Amino acid sequence: MGKKDSDPLWIQTCRDAMKSNKTTVILQKGETKYKLMKIIFTNDGSYSVTAPYHNEKKACLFKAAVDYRKHEQFLSLSDTIDNVELDDDDLALKISHHPSGFLHFSGKGITSRQDADGTITGIGIQSWPLSAPVPGPAFYVKIKNYQDMIKTAQSGAEDLCVNLETISADEDNTNTIVEGFFIRQQSQRYIYKENGLEYISLIHSSGVIMKLHVVRPAKINQYFGFLGLHIHTEALNSSLTYAEYSFSTSSGDVVCDENKQLLTGTCLYAMYPNITNEKLPSLNWPPKL
Repeated sequence: MGKKDSDPLWIQTCRDAMKSNKTTVILQKGETKYKLMKIIFTNDGSYSVTAPYHNEKKACLFKAAVDYRKHEQFLSLSDTIDNVELDDDDLALKISHHPSGFLHFSGKGITSRQDADGTITGIGIQSWPLSAPVPGPAFYVKIKNYQDMIKTAQSGAEDLCVNLETISADEDNTNTIVEGFFIRQQSQRYIYKENGLEYISLIHSSGVIMKLHVVRPAKINQYFGFLGLHIHTEALNSSLTYAEYSFSTSSGDVVCDENKQLLTGTCLYAMYPNITNEKLPSLNWPPKL
């Protein structure tokens, strides 16, 4: 995206600051480090979340309606709006959230786009624009056992390395949750440092103050924002079946009541492996002869 002499100064500053940035999120237990996920900020102001560090190759992707009036909701495939299976040998699947609010899965073998008239092709939804983020999570990642993730001997200055002792009261819990909150650029003045890491505090709807790890571009651009991650572990419920690795997104197509309270919305999900045990339509097209 080149600059023009006629552009206002603030637009030039925005363009100068927008550059590709990649951060690997790492969980450290003792001397061992495990790669959990990667966050990418791209030069159009979008961000993506990807997870090339686990061992599963086959994923189930689906779109489903969520009823926010329920504390918990269990979905079956019959409840989903759309569902497909993906052979993700390159582990290239990622969630991408664009400034316009277009939120979708992308990767090898996946074509998702939004036409000029707003029509969405592929596995995507129209969510909130990055200029007006919601107070809740932008994405949610669950890892059944972080010790199954790829190990790394070192981490770079651009990576986020979190010590297990600082996020978990019980180190025997391996089920790891990462909630990502998109925070407007104007809030960067509330970022603070502890032991070399950047944090920002956010008040949960329950009134609890959450301490979020900050992940941001090298230069926070002038319009969009950055991510705050709440990372924690919890015990598994033995009565439930868990995917080894799963993504879910913020909602789109939301319905609110007269008091603007959220009632329902549509979210995207991905599970590795396909634990539904059902044959789903495939996203993997056969090669041309």
